[in-house]
Amino acid sequence: VFGQRLDETVAYEQKFGPHLVPILVEKCAEFILEHGLNEEGIFRLPGQDNLVKQLRDAFDAGERPSFERDTDVHTVASLLKLYLRDLPEPVVPWSQYDGFLLCGQLMNSDEAKAQQELIKQLSILPRDNYSLLSYICRFLHEIQLNCGVNKMSVDNLATVIGVNLIRSKVEDPAVIMRGTPQIQRVMTMMIRDHEVLFPKSKDAPLSPPASQNDPKKPPVARSSVGWDATEDPPISRTDSASDSDATSPTGQQPNDGCLEDKAARDKLGDWKLQSRKRTQTLPNRKCFLTSALQGANSCKAEIFKNEFWSSSLEAKAGDGHRRTMSQGVPQFFDSQRTSTYDNVPTQPGSPGDEASTLSPQACDSKRDALASLNSETGPGRKISGEEELESLQKMVQELRKEIETQKQMYEEQIENLEKENYDVWAKVVRLNEELENEKKKSAALEISLRNVERSREDVEKRNKALEEEVKEFVRSMKEPKTDA
Repeated sequence: VFGQRLDETVAYEQKFGPHLVPILVEKCAEFILEHGLNEEGIFRLPGQDNLVKQLRDAFDAGERPSFERDTDVHTVASLLKLYLRDLPEPVVPWSQYDGFLLCGQLMNSDEAKAQQELIKQLSILPRDNYSLLSYICRFLHEIQLNCGVNKMSVDNLATVIGVNLIRSKVEDPAVIMRGTPQIQRVMTMMIRDHEVLFPKSKDAPLSPPASQNDPKKPPVARSSVGWDATEDPPISRTDSASDSDATSPTGQQPNDGCLEDKAARDKLGDWKLQSRKRTQTLPNRKCFLTSALQGANSCKAEIFKNEFWSSSLEAKAGDGHRRTMSQGVPQFFDSQRTSTYDNVPTQPGSPGDEASTLSPQACDSKRDALASLNSETGPGRKISGEEELESLQKMVQELRKEIETQKQMYEEQIENLEKENYDVWAKVVRLNEELENEKKKSAALEISLRNVERSREDVEKRNKALEEEVKEFVRSMKEPKTDA
């Protein structure tokens, strides 16, 4: 989510329902409007860095962390600013940066002309950027309506949010400081006059959500935490039960054990949807069981009905629902295992306890279904299972060979790197030795230079002494002549 292009995020999240802006922005804005309108300094005061980092990592991992009532509002606001700041290209594209700055300059002389120029710039924004900018400006307008309490007026909000929405491609402090006043004025106008600049008539229509349980589409393999389980409304139990009864291949009413099993599972499903804050998409090998449990909520014995294992599977293979004996039996036993969210401890008398106890009739129905499955699978299907097992073994052997090859290649690379590292280390040692030798030579030269200087000083002193002796000698030679 963080660091991903805006259009890619919006396009990806359409599978979870119609959204004009990223889900993270929606959740942060809704939480702030519900709990942060009276918070003084919202968007100005920083949140808890460690909690912001945890929330960011959770969103990047595909999870949907819930904002509890006691969550720090400043932390959620900091998370929203961090998302806007980490966009590869800001909400206002770099190509329109100068155009928005021009609007800010025109506001000093002619505000009406500046507004017309701003409308022109907004009209050429990409659709996703326009929707996000419109959403944020309306959201900030709601916050400033309570500025008497939260102390965040239009100007204050424009100052702290504008630099995250409109920023220069050149990260030069001088350029940023020079453009900050214009950005603040433009942002002030967009928040104050959002009804004129962002009329609701220009909002993009919400596209219908993508079908989650389309039987013609193959199950998508996902291991990340999803958003869709809590976004969609709960499925009607009575409708799904009637549909499963109407589409039963035998036309018979389900037995009492199956009904008890279904009722217990319905209670367990309701408890799970209410208790957990996150949802997780199960691995691909359980997709058809999961879709059957969520869509029809029928008993597990219904999975093994005759037409499920009949030869008509060949015609359904193109639709992504081809299953073989080797896939069906492991999936049946996987369905008996405890779900990821069944490990949550339940209080005595809770719906989880009721769902965990199944009647003997339900167990008998499962055993009968497994027995009928074994009787319907002839020798041909066993052979196909053996062939598939052999192919899987061959694939495992090939993967092992490939792993060995990669291991050898990596070992060779490691050896080469170690040799290069040793060569570099030896070169460094040699250079250090040469450096020490040069230092010693330099010290010896300094000593020699000092000795030469001392010798020169001694020679100069000796010359001066000789000059004095010569002068004395000349003076002594002149004195006898005068006496004579």
